[in-house]
Amino acid sequence: MKYQRGSMIWAAAILVSCHVSQTYQDSVEVSDPDGVDARIERAKEITTTLWNSGLKGRMHELFPKLSDQQIEGLGIKWNVITSKSLTEPSQAAKTTVSVQCVFTHKGDLEKAARAIVSACKNEVQEAIQRRPSSPAV
Repeated sequence: MKYQRGSMIWAAAILVSCHVSQTYQDSVEVSDPDGVDARIERAKEITTTLWNSGLKGRMHELFPKLSDQQIEGLGIKWNVITSKSLTEPSQAAKTTVSVQCVFTHKGDLEKAARAIVSACKNEVQEAIQRRPSSPAV
């Protein structure tokens, strides 16, 4: 009897581990001639405005077949990445600021994930176009 219970627990652990989350993401670079700090502020503004204006609700309207639980996998964030060439040490470091749309899901939602992230990315691009970067000084 002990052997059977152990086998059942092991089989249950395997079944639970089969539901691995997958994440699909895409990003839009934010530009501003006033420099990195201005790009960061702009990215913060865009992500906050889109999120607070009901991004999840709009995505749920576009993709009504998704459950409330599935749409919870949608997120938006801003990133700052600074990179420097290892092969060309004389080159200056480059800092990139971007807004990233992310959709984490379980199961067979890859096509939907790509479409959701693409729709989110379109909203980010529209927000960037609505608010042009600061004029160069």
